[in-house]
Amino acid sequence: MFDNKRGRNQGLLIADPLVRRGVELWLGRVYGFYGEKNGGVDVEVIDDQVILNDESMEYLYSEYTPRALKYTRGSRPLLEQAAAEVLKPGMREREKALALMRRCRDNRDRGLK
Repeated sequence: MFDNKRGRNQGLLIADPLVRRGVELWLGRVYGFYGEKNGGVDVEVIDDQVILNDESMEYLYSEYTPRALKYTRGSRPLLEQAAAEVLKPGMREREKALALMRRCRDNRDRGLK
């Protein structure tokens, strides 16, 4: 479902022309910065992305979205180290999400050590 409204075409699910244009501009910046073919994880995630709105909500919150995490602690030490750099005790869930988002966003400039 929504196969033709994913990734670069996700704006097709947006009725408001200003919001749709904002998504198009954002996609243009992401693809322009990372590249459309070899853009790494940022582009791979976008390729299968579906906008969450009234039209897609029931589908996205169905069996499409996994409810349980299938992650084994210790299996991604570099990822866990990067998360530990920005996640601090007492942070609220929103603060954690924003800190991780910023760390991922800035990863291109930091590279792997």
